[in-house]
Amino acid sequence: MKRVQEYYQIIHPQDRLSVIPKGGAKVKRITSSKIVTLIVLVTILLTSCKPSTATKPAIQTIKIGVPTLMTGWGAPMGADIMAGIGMAVENVNGEGGLLGKQLEIVYADTKNTSAEDCALAAQSLDKAGVVAFFPGAFYGPACAIEFANYQQPLLHATASAEVVDPIAENLKEYGNVFQVSASEEAFGPNAFTDMTQLPYDYPNKKAALLGGDISYDMLIKDGIAKLGEKKWLGNCYERCISIRNH
Repeated sequence: MKRVQEYYQIIHPQDRLSVIPKGGAKVKRITSSKIVTLIVLVTILLTSCKPSTATKPAIQTIKIGVPTLMTGWGAPMGADIMAGIGMAVENVNGEGGLLGKQLEIVYADTKNTSAEDCALAAQSLDKAGVVAFFPGAFYGPACAIEFANYQQPLLHATASAEVVDPIAENLKEYGNVFQVSASEEAFGPNAFTDMTQLPYDYPNKKAALLGGDISYDMLIKDGIAKLGEKKWLGNCYERCISIRNH
């Protein structure tokens, strides 16, 4: 998987995934179900190249791991993650599966994503024989750090700087970790672009930005405000900034 990571960057502009070579133009836009298929296939091909010293029973399904927030304060988001991966796997299996086999989801609860929670989830999924980890998003850096200890690729959609920065600064150590979403700096401009492309005639070009005072929210709001000023908010920029934290 390290070779794959060296040659390709997987990014998430708005709602769709694109695979882009580091030095060239866009190659192909792919859906979430196709990225599941792609990563699982690459993982199987790489692991199948390893020498075997014993005859193993035939694999009936291909297992993928979903370590996510099944309980605790993040459970509502975890429910959405499980629904999303469920739909993606249903699409893959409905089209015949992968390598003639059906995908099987194995879940593990990361609870509140403490170091211990993430370690227990990783151990459980590794023991179950999953070929890749699809956690969706999680809180804090503990899970990314823990799952980096395994050979299976981890494809996460966590955008916070506390998770992204340590991985970006040490790709050799985190060679199996892939981020499949933009960081929060891109969320605001993407949201503004989506909003202005809706089939709706706005009565004016004024916008109020609402959110919390955590850095995640503030970066997103700043991105919206700056692009909004450039595109159509005009002199509303300062006013929007002044009311956004109310």
